[in-house]
Amino acid sequence: MIRLIFLWTLLLVFNFSHSQNNVYEGYLICKDKYGEPDRTANNSYYYLPLNYRNLNNDTIHKSTIEDPEDGLELNIRKKKGYKFFQDLYRPVLCDTIEKIPSDTFVENYMNFIYFHYDPDLNRPTDKYFIKKINKYKFYVAKIRFEGCIINDPNYISADIPKLFIQKIIYIEKIDCKESKDISKFINESLEGVD
Repeated sequence: MIRLIFLWTLLLVFNFSHSQNNVYEGYLICKDKYGEPDRTANNSYYYLPLNYRNLNNDTIHKSTIEDPEDGLELNIRKKKGYKFFQDLYRPVLCDTIEKIPSDTFVENYMNFIYFHYDPDLNRPTDKYFIKKINKYKFYVAKIRFEGCIINDPNYISADIPKLFIQKIIYIEKIDCKESKDISKFINESLEGVD
């Protein structure tokens, strides 16, 4: 009996000490600087929950995000959203990532990074475009995916939590009302930011 309790306790500790995969549904926002397929590493990708209007996290401030000058990242984190982890070459982050065949992982990653590109024309499509502010074009889609929240391993001195996509369930176009609401959210987030 004592062994059983000990094993059960170990199992609980192990499960809670590792990133858990969850299903997320919300908006995928891309801040595209160049509009060129070979320069997507310069883009920023964000996740905003569907019910973001009802969410608030007052503990988020500039020192808890990747780029203190990124008003969009700050406001998305305050709405319990995250910036996406984009490093194709560091996939071993979620507990079950090793269960995904590498070709499936790469396919998911490419579908995520290039969601706003027309594969035939090899350039961004208007299907997901919602606005241009200064030098950036913003593209938005609705997304449902399996993933986990991890601390970006590229930051040793700070905990910068990001979302890691393990499996895309769908990416689809948003409707007009959603487009207006997200456009307003982006505008308010970037007021006064170059």
